[in-house]
Amino acid sequence: MSELPALAWHYTTGIHFERICATGLLMPAATAVTPPEKPIVWFSLNQYWEPTANKGWAGDGDTYTMTMQETFKRARGLCRFGCPLRLLRGGEALRKEARMKSSMWKLLATEGKRKGADPGEWWGTTRPLAIEILAVAVMNRAWVWEPVRDFVNDRDKK
Repeated sequence: MSELPALAWHYTTGIHFERICATGLLMPAATAVTPPEKPIVWFSLNQYWEPTANKGWAGDGDTYTMTMQETFKRARGLCRFGCPLRLLRGGEALRKEARMKSSMWKLLATEGKRKGADPGEWWGTTRPLAIEILAVAVMNRAWVWEPVRDFVNDRDKK
């Protein structure tokens, strides 16, 4: 079994990055969540890009999911927040924490696979996360992640 990476990443766009920085929190995504299910802040073990983070586009009478490159162009860049796995849950533990029905989890996994994702790489939490303790990186025009801030360990916080 291969070793898990140190951080899982929450991938987002430049537009959302600005809003996240303004609040200082990564908030659980409540879209299409019906109580008693709890919203999730989604992360991925994919160390380059999570395909389900590509945004939708509706224009010229066509609706589709954009590519990573199109998302970068139309959404003012790409950003990511890195979180240590000890603060997250994966797989069945995450599904149970979120009180998500098995049928919904399977539907998300099927749709994720269709988009090129690996649902086994999905992690998350149902609690908001303060971005001050997370690693932050932005994608440059050469398609390389540039660190803005490294992960802040508990021992580094004084």
